[in-house]
Amino acid sequence: MDMSTARSDTRSFTNVRALWRQATKVFKKAPKSTSTAVVDQIRPKQSAYIFTLPTEILMEILVLSCEVDDENETLNQPTHNIPLHLVQICAPLRDLALHTPELWSSITISLDHTSQWDVRATANLVESWFAKGRPGSLRLRILSSDYYHHTNELSPLLKLITSRAHDWRSLSLIHCPDGLTKDVVYEMTQHSFDSLEEIEIHAFASMSGVLFTPLRPLPKLSAVHLRTTCIPTMTQDVALLFLPWQQLSILRVAATLLATQFLENLVGCSQLRVLEVYISCDEQTARTPQIELPNLTQLSLTLFSAPAGSSAEYFLRRLVLPALDNLDLCFIGRHTWTPLASGFWSTYAGQLHTLTLSNVSFETHSIAIDVLASLTSLRWLKLVGRETRLMGSVFKTLQKHGSVLSRLERLDVGVVDSDISSEPPCDALRSFMSFLRVCPSIVYAHVVDWTDVEERRDDVLDAEVEIFMLQTELRASGVDVRWRRRGSASGLLSG
Repeated sequence: MDMSTARSDTRSFTNVRALWRQATKVFKKAPKSTSTAVVDQIRPKQSAYIFTLPTEILMEILVLSCEVDDENETLNQPTHNIPLHLVQICAPLRDLALHTPELWSSITISLDHTSQWDVRATANLVESWFAKGRPGSLRLRILSSDYYHHTNELSPLLKLITSRAHDWRSLSLIHCPDGLTKDVVYEMTQHSFDSLEEIEIHAFASMSGVLFTPLRPLPKLSAVHLRTTCIPTMTQDVALLFLPWQQLSILRVAATLLATQFLENLVGCSQLRVLEVYISCDEQTARTPQIELPNLTQLSLTLFSAPAGSSAEYFLRRLVLPALDNLDLCFIGRHTWTPLASGFWSTYAGQLHTLTLSNVSFETHSIAIDVLASLTSLRWLKLVGRETRLMGSVFKTLQKHGSVLSRLERLDVGVVDSDISSEPPCDALRSFMSFLRVCPSIVYAHVVDWTDVEERRDDVLDAEVEIFMLQTELRASGVDVRWRRRGSASGLLSG
């Protein structure tokens, strides 16, 4: 059986995770210090069902078990030591793990002030780990802190990176000293990193003057993520021409760029699928020709508008995005941008599946309803910040018009009571919960109540008990509902 067939067969197992749990059941029951021999003794004599599967499929299951959640990764818990657990379960899995290079092709190193690891010993351990990996497909992530101020302390890691230059598929340097990162970029001119597809750098206090020209000739580079720790409103004079624009599919630059300069570099970027940038807009943006990105599906923009939101609209109208279905818009500073007056919004709202809006104000009840009604294909909505909170009347109207947001699966919003003197306590929360009861496709909801509870009447506690009962009812029906307060005082209850 070849690997392509094995992959196809693996997809037919809808309960792959269950098979893996069956194989690891014995290990979970055994104490961590239990030796392999003891684990073998307490294993059932009858072979587990998972061992009747073809070896190629078992390898695929092991690789799936090693998926790491990068979004929830922290300096204290970035570990990727699953292969070490696999070799302790039983002899068959040990042999299988040791002959599955994909398990040993990725590792994350965490370096902080609480770590007692010697950097040289760590580099030697990583080298031994990668010796079992697949050449040309290695992934290394280094998570550091300001404890390591000098590059010399991390020189063994630099040596490790350069010695395997031709084997890297992905390199990530997170919060590492600027000196180490600059040395790595420089070494790309001295060694062949011809397998590198993805590079992630979170290091520079400022990107100004940094020469990234070594990245241009990399033949397989398709994903670039650069982050600066400077004040985000400070426009960076980044030499963007270093990038191999024509071959990029993912670009994330968390440093503020001038809109006109950035648009000039986007010309011909037909391979871009994911774009995440901070943009400083001005009126000159309106004179820039339109740029078509035919394959872009995910756009995340943090827009600094000066003096008003109209300049942000100038930038948005320069983009032609026929495949866009995931949009994240965040506005910093004073702005007048509103979705209903935006030509960009009218063009793309109906095709969006995922939407995040930050610091976008809905001035009236009817505006909020019209904005939500335009999102006919939406499955995930997230409204962030005090300015973007909704009143209870919005959800009451949505409850009457069941066709609005009928495909919504995930909802993350803030609410506020419009008139705390005349409305019953927790009216916005209650209306939100009632809307969820008539929304058939919803599976997850998170709501933040921004109402100032210190000015509420004494019956707030009774109202929160009612909210808690509604939450319990929704959870029993399969909806994961969570809520909390964000007023001047904490809520008496939260779920």
